[in-house]
Amino acid sequence: MVKLLGIGALLLLLGFIVYGTSLKGEFVWDDTRLIVDNPQIKQWVNLPAIFVENIGAQNQEKHSTYRPLHMLSNMIDYSFWGLNPFGYHVTNILLHVCVGLVLYAFIIVVFQNQLLALLTAALFLVHPIHTEAVAYISGRADSLMAIFMLLSFIFYIKSAQNKGIHWYGLMTICFVLGLLSKEYVLILPGLLIVYHLTLNKKWAPKEFFTLLSLCLLFILLRVTEQLGFMRLHAADTTTLGERVPGFFVALTEYLKLIVAPFGLHMEYGRPLFAMAEPKAILGIIFIFGFIFLAMKFREKSPVVTFSIFWFLLSLIPVSNIIPVNAYMAEHWLYIPSIGLFILIALGLCQLYQNKAYRGLAVTLSVGILFLYGGLTVRQNQHWQDPITFYRYTLQYAPQSTRVHNNLGSVYMEQGDYTEAEQYIRRAIALDPSYANAYNNLGMIYDHRGSKKDAAKYYQKAIALDAKHIDAMNNLAVHYVTEGKVEKAIALFNKVIELNPTIVDVHMNLCVVYGQQGQKDKAIFACKQAIIQDPTLTLAYNNMGAALSDLGKKEEAIRVYRKSLKINSKDFYVYNNVGSIYVELKDYEKAASFYEQALQINPQYQMAKDNLRIVSSLKKVK
Repeated sequence: MVKLLGIGALLLLLGFIVYGTSLKGEFVWDDTRLIVDNPQIKQWVNLPAIFVENIGAQNQEKHSTYRPLHMLSNMIDYSFWGLNPFGYHVTNILLHVCVGLVLYAFIIVVFQNQLLALLTAALFLVHPIHTEAVAYISGRADSLMAIFMLLSFIFYIKSAQNKGIHWYGLMTICFVLGLLSKEYVLILPGLLIVYHLTLNKKWAPKEFFTLLSLCLLFILLRVTEQLGFMRLHAADTTTLGERVPGFFVALTEYLKLIVAPFGLHMEYGRPLFAMAEPKAILGIIFIFGFIFLAMKFREKSPVVTFSIFWFLLSLIPVSNIIPVNAYMAEHWLYIPSIGLFILIALGLCQLYQNKAYRGLAVTLSVGILFLYGGLTVRQNQHWQDPITFYRYTLQYAPQSTRVHNNLGSVYMEQGDYTEAEQYIRRAIALDPSYANAYNNLGMIYDHRGSKKDAAKYYQKAIALDAKHIDAMNNLAVHYVTEGKVEKAIALFNKVIELNPTIVDVHMNLCVVYGQQGQKDKAIFACKQAIIQDPTLTLAYNNMGAALSDLGKKEEAIRVYRKSLKINSKDFYVYNNVGSIYVELKDYEKAASFYEQALQINPQYQMAKDNLRIVSSLKKVK
């Protein structure tokens, strides 16, 4: 037990050493969509919804990924950390370390070799190929899936060996949790076949067919109306023959990145390759070479055979037989890389077993871990903030419209509209039908005061995408500034029909209705905003003002008090409550609230004036 605790502590320390620099990272890429702007994870009342919706449901997207445990992990993090990315990064590192620990246990169970297990787990933890799954917050689906898939594999073996109902139950539970983490876990029955055939292990029919049945049930649910998110890539018009060479190219690239992990990046895109492409030819040679080695070592060293077929089989789900969104991606190696790390660790173990080369084996092992660990620390730097991330990615993906547009968005948020326009116009030049870029261009002109041009670009975005919610909301705000209130209200309501979870739209309606004197509608809009975000003090404050205008003074005070529970330092609210108490002729309470406003902000002139007036009223009274 002491030894196991020591190994656990070592792997934990190793994980935090190589990924500790990622703790300073900000939200990047899909983190904005899945966390920052995702109302679904910000209220526990939405918990049931995440188990019946795809991960794009909060944006009214038809998405092919169903990962409720991924969303649940974000929900848990948000409840602890809010929008502080530090906590999410801690979770990602802990999940990656857990994969390392479970992988250690998995190697022990399968091969009964502690040194092999330790070296494999250490290589897995430190290799930079996994930065996309660890340093990138939204990459955690791979870690979650790997934990449950490997645990299910372990419990499968235990159940087959011991026939204990508890092992069978744990195997089933972990497999289901894996399915709820990432669809990739469907590959497990195939890996079990590799386990039985390469290591000559006795079959466990009940356990195997239980997992196979769960796979079929999951697939059936995914193609029905209940969980019908499984689909081909939306824009795919390619044939299998056109896509196959890309898999061989990817295989060559994967092997290169495992050995020499330089130039790691996102956005490999979906280019098509000819079979005559040198990397495709090399990929075919690698496959036949691997199969030859696997067959050659089947009797002499079954570990080699198992590892090779683990690697090759694990690549099938991302081989583009069924179209996916890229020809390769680094995080797709999260499970396949285990096979290669076992091979590397096996070579080091065999070298260590020869006393004459034991020192060399230790030196090589430490050197490899230091080299890969150092490269991981360096790679983490590219995930530190959105500008660093996008500028780095553009070096390798200069034709990516999304990266150009996103980088422009970041510059726009920072107020650098000149730099923002440069990247957004580049995105439009690369893809003239890219609606998001036109919407962002409209926002730039809005900030510059060129309202007519801004409206033109919003309308262009909507023409390209009739359900572009951001562009519709922005155009509606433009209508308000133009005095076209009815058109604005109609457009705001159309957005709500498309997606009732957009807080900003409800708040915009609240303000517009309030300005138009339609207080009841303003109150309703504020309530809808609060349903989506119960911490939105502005909604409480606007609703309190509307209630007060309707003469519902006590109700207005209750709403304002709810706002103060969320933000007890809002001196404006104390002043507003004080003014209501003046109207109710309760001058003592009014004075108390004005004094609290001044305690927070002694320079708040309105509260000073109101306190002076109410003090004189108290004397008259």
